[in-house]
Amino acid sequence: MLIAYKKFWKNFKQFDGKSSRSDYWWAFLVNTLIRALIILSGTFMQVAQMMARVDTHTSKNLSDQVQTAMDYVIAHPTFSVQILQGIGIVFSLVIMIPVTTLTARRLQDIGISGALAYALPAIYLLNAASELVPTNAVAAVLVNFGRLYAFFLLIMCIRKSDSVRPREQF
Repeated sequence: MLIAYKKFWKNFKQFDGKSSRSDYWWAFLVNTLIRALIILSGTFMQVAQMMARVDTHTSKNLSDQVQTAMDYVIAHPTFSVQILQGIGIVFSLVIMIPVTTLTARRLQDIGISGALAYALPAIYLLNAASELVPTNAVAAVLVNFGRLYAFFLLIMCIRKSDSVRPREQF
């Protein structure tokens, strides 16, 4: 796993060539685990902030208190949550080019043009922008279309390499 992740960073400028399925998916897994760690840390901080705002010793309806606390926490994130959101955005922007080149090489390995991966930086930038500023309906559609396209590429990368041929039947 670590060898594949080192290759992910070492070959970040290489658009041509091929990438094995295991190299692609190990890098994908490590990047996903890092993102999950960042997101979960922020979520735990927000839950802790929310629970501190709920008073269980009053006669007020508990579900109303939780809803009010949740609305407040979402509207007023703490500095540490904002820092974690910033770290998540920076991480996404840092891995943008290596993910693009790895995806291009993986697509070439399965016999599909690597040029399909060249839209990934725009998708990463759209996602980062949607995290930073409130989005309207048109921007939300663009962001979701980009995510759908990235998912489409992800599904295509599951295929086996063109160089691997099934065994002939005897």
